[in-house]
Amino acid sequence: MKKLALLMILIFVLAGCGNNKEQEESTISYKDGEYTAQSDPDDWGGKIVLRLTVKDGKIETCEQDNLDSSGQEKNEEYGKIDGKISNPGLYKIAQGAVEATKEYPNMLIDKQDINKVEVISGATVSHKCFTDAVNRALEDAKE
Repeated sequence: MKKLALLMILIFVLAGCGNNKEQEESTISYKDGEYTAQSDPDDWGGKIVLRLTVKDGKIETCEQDNLDSSGQEKNEEYGKIDGKISNPGLYKIAQGAVEATKEYPNMLIDKQDINKVEVISGATVSHKCFTDAVNRALEDAKE
């Protein structure tokens, strides 16, 4: 009985230590202009090259080039070896990542904050590169 009472007290104490404040919405404002940056290469040599346009303090456009290790845009050829699908499972994963990565620019425009752009399953490495490029592009745009 004492253990149960002690456990209940501990639960109430820990619950009381929680932060009940809702996080304030931060409104980030940027200087108008066009900004370009690229990410560091990922473990396979791929990178994201990014172009952002800021208008009225908000990200208005975001375009990206999702490049492979040879500097070519990742497309339907990405994941093939010598132009052939030698491993269908690997090819499917590679193509899923290419398609998912295309969503990140629209998510950024919608959220207006790179920290609120969620990782898409299958495009985790690309998310890291996208985040890196966005942070670099907006470095000079922050007011």
